Amino acid sequence: MNMEHPDTFAAMVPIAGGANPAKAHLINHVPIWAFHAEDDSVIPVSYSRNIIDAIESDGGEPIYTEYKSEMNYDHASWIPAYENEKMIEWVFQQVKSSN
Repeated sequence: MNMEHPDTFAAMVPIAGGANPAKAHLINHVPIWAFHAEDDSVIPVSYSRNIIDAIESDGGEPIYTEYKSEMNYDHASWIPAYENEKMIEWVFQQVKSSN
């Protein structure tokens, strides 16, 4: 949805996500804080790593939090992400651009 409508929201917080790195230019201007668990058995962590790298290479400045395997979050990286008070504060500081 974010790739199709990159100017709909003031910010994006993908959790255990990913996207086509060739389309990074579509969202490189959007504030992004992504989360993923290294040991995710449902969505490979490489999906997040690849799109974050592509966004950075295209001039974007996403924030990326990856939980180490030892933390045993597997596909539940949404739990610590939603408990992250800094992320919640960050989201409410974002303002939608008037493109």
